[in-house]
Amino acid sequence: MRFGLFNKRVTADLVLQNGHIMTMDPDMPRAEAIACKDGKILAVGSSADIQAWIGEETHVLDARMRLVTPGLIERNGSPLQIAFEGQYVPLHERMDVKDLVSAIQAHIGEHPAEERCIAYGYDASNITDTDAEWLMEQLNQTGESLPIVLIASDGLRMTLNTCAKNLVEREAEEHGITSITPVFVANVLLSADIDTLLDRLAGHAFSMAHKGYTSEFAAPFLSHFEDLYRSILVDAYSADILLQRYFGSLLSATAIPAAIVANQLSQKDTACAELDGLIRFQTLYIQFDSRKPYPFGFDEDHLRNLCTMVADRGYHICIEARDHDAALFALTLLSELKSIYKKCAFAVIHDTTLSEDERSSIATAEIYEYALDRKLMQNGSKRSLEQVTLDTAKMLGIAGEAGCLRTGYAADITIWESKADSWQETTRADTTILAGRVVYSNLCCTKAQWLEQLHAFSFPEGDVD
Repeated sequence: MRFGLFNKRVTADLVLQNGHIMTMDPDMPRAEAIACKDGKILAVGSSADIQAWIGEETHVLDARMRLVTPGLIERNGSPLQIAFEGQYVPLHERMDVKDLVSAIQAHIGEHPAEERCIAYGYDASNITDTDAEWLMEQLNQTGESLPIVLIASDGLRMTLNTCAKNLVEREAEEHGITSITPVFVANVLLSADIDTLLDRLAGHAFSMAHKGYTSEFAAPFLSHFEDLYRSILVDAYSADILLQRYFGSLLSATAIPAAIVANQLSQKDTACAELDGLIRFQTLYIQFDSRKPYPFGFDEDHLRNLCTMVADRGYHICIEARDHDAALFALTLLSELKSIYKKCAFAVIHDTTLSEDERSSIATAEIYEYALDRKLMQNGSKRSLEQVTLDTAKMLGIAGEAGCLRTGYAADITIWESKADSWQETTRADTTILAGRVVYSNLCCTKAQWLEQLHAFSFPEGDVD
């Protein structure tokens, strides 16, 4: 007896054919066609090889002899800074207390109609107790009836003027809250113009798609804003209009208990569960400056304990080392941990030069190193395709599932406008494919249409007052 079930032929959801395909797979560097199913690559080969995967419901995409590569992966993305630009006062860590006051006063003078003033990015270690008293006096004088909040670059330390403090305390009393935390302060005082945020998110996503990116690692940012941004991406995922994979990261820049940091990372990771790997939060991003005193920075024992605990939970670690000694210790520590936690991805960002003796003192485990400065990532005037596919996949802990067009890998693919058989950074994308679905085409997909679909999903008719 024969059953039809056993004879059922597997066919592809999508077949791309007639392409100049650079696979980034050393076993098959070049190909003509790709078959995809359920977000993965079924097969790569010649057009004749892939013909067998085409069925009645297969979408066949003609690449028209254009260049095809894996979708690019952005490792230094700043989508949050772009999306929230203008919705907070940007500060930087080199500012002293007088610089902070000047920046706040200038912003308030230029935006007299704002109901509150939020500033982010100063280095709390630069503010002495005497400075803090003077800063509070200046903020009270500047905004007697205006809530002003200064948030340090670590996202934890805050300076509130009296008006902001009173507002938070009234809100806490109203809700019966006895302990006021930075998270509570953020929920009370931090707000965003959602329409502006959506428009900028859409603009950024389309700009990335036009450049051929199908994934982006987001540099860490103020946690409250990151949560809001990620929730909108989840809506886009639910509406089937997500244009890129999103890899979030948790910032750790100061010596708070390792268990608290690890739990925060676990919570954010859990919030991304069941999203088909399109939105992930599995990387701890550490800013380490060996010159910064405890508790504003890390000592080596605390950093070792933190990294060990996070790696033991299966998360990835990226350390931005801000001086020579920090870079040497970070490379040594993560190299040691790599020999134990082989499935974790470890990366060190630094711009320092290590001597041969220093290099020889580091264990031999492979740690991904790169410079934050984009100019140092380029080969001459062109950026290597390998850096924005295979290398970044390693950094994000997704080597073996992305960055290469190979059977079993994610079907993230870029078709370029060029018909050349080599890639250049200046080339623009014709089409991007995310998890086996065409999500962007320069001919038929617009930002306005994307926003309309997102609004329809996020704000159904009848839900808006």
